Amino acid sequence: MNLPDYRTPSGVVVHRAGPRAGSLARAVARATEGRRGNAVVVTSPSVARENDLLAEVRAALRPDEVIEYSGAAANVPEGTVQEVVDGLRATDASLIVSLGGASSIDTAKAAVHRLLGDRSRPRHITIPSTLGGAEFTPFAGVTIGGVKRPVRAPELTPDAVVHSVAVLARTPPQLLAESLTNAVSHCLEGLISPAATPVSVALQERALDLLVAGATGDRTNPDVLARIQEGAALAAMLPVPMGIAHALVHTIVAETGTRHGATHGVVAAAVARYNEDHGAFAGLRPAPQLARGGGSGFAALADALLDVLGTPRTLAELGVTPTQLDTVMDRLVAEGLPESVTAVQARELLDIAWRGHDPHTTT
Repeated sequence: MNLPDYRTPSGVVVHRAGPRAGSLARAVARATEGRRGNAVVVTSPSVARENDLLAEVRAALRPDEVIEYSGAAANVPEGTVQEVVDGLRATDASLIVSLGGASSIDTAKAAVHRLLGDRSRPRHITIPSTLGGAEFTPFAGVTIGGVKRPVRAPELTPDAVVHSVAVLARTPPQLLAESLTNAVSHCLEGLISPAATPVSVALQERALDLLVAGATGDRTNPDVLARIQEGAALAAMLPVPMGIAHALVHTIVAETGTRHGATHGVVAAAVARYNEDHGAFAGLRPAPQLARGGGSGFAALADALLDVLGTPRTLAELGVTPTQLDTVMDRLVAEGLPESVTAVQARELLDIAWRGHDPHTTT
């Protein structure tokens, strides 16, 4: 399997590793070449149980002291960030390695943020196990006092990324499927972002092709996993402002505790239908075909993706109640809607995502 390293348009170097034993260690060694000092590895309890993956990371970081922190948690509680900061200070670590999904990556980013201006910033290498693209963004979300707050700074973008097929292969199938819908959501909103450029659109279109091929392929096949990982990277490596779908997802997850990837899939389908009905995708290259005997277009693609992957189709299926819809809307309005979206439109989209159909039609 030929997986050459590359540099993104923003300058982040992506080191790629295939499925063979030792490939991950070699990629981490390339990412940390020339580094001196101690390291803190940030991961979650579930990923920490993958002892052989951690062993490869350790092998690449020796002979320096490596401290493992396996307390990364969903929604990034403030206390976990402080624990990582304490570990970095106690060991005078010059490197932080995040291994896992967005929670691990955001925990490491938030720790870096707390150290800005306090001491030399540790270099951050990230090894993602999901497809959300957090490895390419300069922000993170931290739960402070029960409310998830954003932290943002250019220095939060990781210094290097290790994309490992072996790591992705350990991700539970349902989580991987739901994370894939997250990556597709980046494409569906990125293509029509007010800040979209010819370069970002070209990346999103190629990403969508790879992700659709991966959705219909054998996701236990290393070649398929490599294409999925590449597609997710292309969807996120040149960030453009997202729209109402991402605003809804982040608010729904914060208010109700639904699974992030699954929520993206549900909301993306509802918003894509609304956008297509209002001509937002006009002028773009036709959407890849995924529907089994269904229609064409971006909305049909988003809807068919849920069928092919077997992920939830409605917010109700995810356990969201009508009362929670009201609290989601209250918070969304309080924190600010995206430009050109009214509260009435946002509520309509929220209801569509909850019911799975246009609430103005009869069943």
